[in-house]
Amino acid sequence: MSQTQLQSPPPPPEPRPVTPSLHPSIFPIPLPSELILLILSHLSQETKALILPLVSRPWRDLLYNTPELWHQLTIYNAHAFVHHPNPIRFSRVTLLDARASSCSDDDLAEALTRRALGTHLTDLDLSVCRALSNKSILLLGKHCPRLSRLTMEGCNSFTDISPLSTLPLTTLDLAYCESLSSSSVDLLARSSLNNTLTKLDLNGCYHISHSALTTIADRLHTLQFLSIDGQGIGDRPVIYLFSRLRNLQTFSISFANDLTDSTLKHIAPILPRSLTHLRLRKGVLLSSVAFGAFFADLAARDHSFTRLDLSECAQLDDVALASFRFPMLRYLNIEWCWNVTDIGLDRILFASSPGLVALYCSGLNDITLTPLVASAGRTASSGTASGPVTTIATPSPPAADPSLPHLRALKLETCRMVETDTIRRVSVSNPRCFVVDYYGEVVRGGKKVGLLVKEEVWTEGGVRSVVPEEEEVEPEGMEEKEKKAKEKDKHDPFVAAVLALVSAGAGVAVGPARSAGGVAPGAGGAGAGAEAQGATSAYGNATEQTLAPKRRKQRKPKMVVVPREYLGRLAGFFDNL
Repeated sequence: MSQTQLQSPPPPPEPRPVTPSLHPSIFPIPLPSELILLILSHLSQETKALILPLVSRPWRDLLYNTPELWHQLTIYNAHAFVHHPNPIRFSRVTLLDARASSCSDDDLAEALTRRALGTHLTDLDLSVCRALSNKSILLLGKHCPRLSRLTMEGCNSFTDISPLSTLPLTTLDLAYCESLSSSSVDLLARSSLNNTLTKLDLNGCYHISHSALTTIADRLHTLQFLSIDGQGIGDRPVIYLFSRLRNLQTFSISFANDLTDSTLKHIAPILPRSLTHLRLRKGVLLSSVAFGAFFADLAARDHSFTRLDLSECAQLDDVALASFRFPMLRYLNIEWCWNVTDIGLDRILFASSPGLVALYCSGLNDITLTPLVASAGRTASSGTASGPVTTIATPSPPAADPSLPHLRALKLETCRMVETDTIRRVSVSNPRCFVVDYYGEVVRGGKKVGLLVKEEVWTEGGVRSVVPEEEEVEPEGMEEKEKKAKEKDKHDPFVAAVLALVSAGAGVAVGPARSAGGVAPGAGGAGAGAEAQGATSAYGNATEQTLAPKRRKQRKPKMVVVPREYLGRLAGFFDNL
């Protein structure tokens, strides 16, 4: 045997089935393989990929050679993932999150054709992978026979989605796929998806025509969630959608510039009883009279929303809100509705929707929050929670502090008439509520606990991108993915962090998540030892880093940072829109 052959490294071990006798040293007592898999399945991906393999060879063999432990997978580098040296390990993936992983057509072809990754795949997220073209859509339609949930938000290079018509899709998210053609949406709606599809997101797809929306209304009767871009969309298709889609629970239209009073007049009597989430953003032509009649008609039908977004409907005012009566409302967005004053705010908070969890009022220049304090004083003295708005004549003795036990988020950015002392009193009386003042500073319990970072792009899904000083730039969408991976097993770490630091007198900046990302290769604990070092050599820990977030250079923070989208997540609204 030659010297070269003696020095060549041994090949990686072949995947072996899991049996109780194969790994007797994993637990102090022998356990059936099924129970072992059940225990390990509750651990996070980074723990299984980077920490547990360092414990010993049996641990390494179990984790690296058991596809049952990798049903759900999040990847950060698509090219490195598809060239992983042990593809059998991921042969049974059912949920793949490849958001912002720079996945290309070639990467997807390698994964779906040569590695047959799509055989068991039911849930796939390829958002913000902007290099994907029509070739990838063809691959998905051909090689993913079980795919039921597909998210391709922000993939703006493909134009035709009709090949997806052969799949048993229930959820299809194509938000901000700006190149998407209206004809392909029409063909998709005419396919067999009319029996399965329940969620369709076309927000930001501004090429969708009236005829395509008509086909959606006629064919996709199972839809429960529909989001469309309002550019160029008039009254007739929107009214027709409501008349045909009787199972809708959520309807969203952004940039509703072309909708007129006719829409509100005709949809009020035909809104499905199941519709609890409604978004009519930027309806600049919708008048106060039409809004008042719309609210009155819904109140007469006893129809109540849970979430309502009327932001940038410039003609909405106190007169229209006099008919506002939605006792089940939990989230309300009336940002930049300039004609709303304290009278309308008093009506919303105390007469119409006292159970509000989140109220967004940014840009309301004439509100002062005086009704919050005055109404609390009236409640303490006479038990009345409504009536004419009064003001506090003298600061001493102060009126009873306003208490809104359900409120968790109150956004008042650029509300120039709201006094600092009023914000302090409201936050003290509602210690669980985050109040955002004129400058974006976050107040809780009477103390400033942070500042909303202005460089963030704040959308329905949360923080999309941020370029912090002295940090490396990451692809859009990476922040949400890191937060999900790092905080998977924790109940509500953001609240815990804020409470702990506020009680200690420290500042908390409400901004993007700043986790260090990844796990150090040597973080296996005291029991790792020499055997653990040998355990990582077969595959090399570098390949496992493709399953962990990329490490980033980061200065030592002066304040702990809490994700900014927390304010919206409290209301639960951003989970659905």
